[in-house]
Amino acid sequence: MVGKPFLNEMNISLVPRSDMQQRLRLRRFFMASATYLVTALLFVAAAVQGLISVGAVCIMVGAIILVNLFFYGVIRSGFNLRFRDPSLTMPQIAAANLLLILMVYYAGEARGIFLLLYITSFVFGVFRLQTRHFLALSIFSLTSYALVVLLLAYRQPEVVDLSLEFMRWIALVAALTWFSFLGGYISRLRHRLKTSNKKLQEAMATIADMAVRDELTGLFNRRYLMNAIKHEKDRADRFGKPFSVAVLDIDWFKQINDRFGHLAGDKVLRRFAQVAESHLRAVDVFGRYGGEEFMVIMPGTTLEQARVCAERIRHAVEQEDYAAVLGDLSLTVSVGLAEYRLSEDIAPLLERADSALYRAKHSGRNRVECFAAA
Repeated sequence: MVGKPFLNEMNISLVPRSDMQQRLRLRRFFMASATYLVTALLFVAAAVQGLISVGAVCIMVGAIILVNLFFYGVIRSGFNLRFRDPSLTMPQIAAANLLLILMVYYAGEARGIFLLLYITSFVFGVFRLQTRHFLALSIFSLTSYALVVLLLAYRQPEVVDLSLEFMRWIALVAALTWFSFLGGYISRLRHRLKTSNKKLQEAMATIADMAVRDELTGLFNRRYLMNAIKHEKDRADRFGKPFSVAVLDIDWFKQINDRFGHLAGDKVLRRFAQVAESHLRAVDVFGRYGGEEFMVIMPGTTLEQARVCAERIRHAVEQEDYAAVLGDLSLTVSVGLAEYRLSEDIAPLLERADSALYRAKHSGRNRVECFAAA
């Protein structure tokens, strides 16, 4: 109970608290450490059976502890991030194989048992390694095993049966070669699955964006606007905060299409959307209501505050230079405003905004009209 608070005060933890990738790498490392523990217990069991000396067990346990502390320190410190593979997959498997070779050297007649552990170390490579990496590790393991057997044959010829060891080596060749191709195949499948998932996520994001965005202007579409109004209505009814709605209609837009063509009309719509959006707050919801009509939903905004915002947009649109598209023809916009009344339906709110827009159109256009609350 005392140790954990002390570590917290010292800002020390076994795994990083913020870097999720490093946390994942350390979790894999701890899985490998558990495998080392099982291997050490197997070595101890062999010693209990009298197959291995106690001194050999001490050497192996010490080597295992040192290797694990080294890799933990490298990953926990972040030094591993300097390498192309921050997981250090190949170095960790190579280190495990060196430990296995050390076990084989000290295991005596029991060394055939520990050959099975080669596959265990290779399993961790399916997270990162390709077939060529597995083959390189296989050559390293097979070569080191052959050298150990030759060393034992030279120093302790009475404990080595070269014919038997040769058959073990051939079996190890077959097992590691088979796993190299299988592991590489699994790794490729994981990579393809990861790529497919990424593409699927991108496609889903595109579809989701298309579902709420107007293709021409990139603004929110009518469906999204209706949902946003419902959301603001619920919030206003719950907290009593005001919000206002503005309906904007580009003046004489039909004449623009007739005179300059629909492509020019599309350019005007896009440019108008950019100009208007640049004069809105981040919390405002701006979208294309239909045709040349647009809508702005202004949370926490009274009718008078909305008028100030609408006038700012109207003035900006009027002052914008459209000469590249419209020649000497200017562009203006009419705006109708309405403020939400608590507990009312959405339809009356939109009807008031439309009525205000109608009044602006029939009062000379290029103006802002409000439908005052009762």
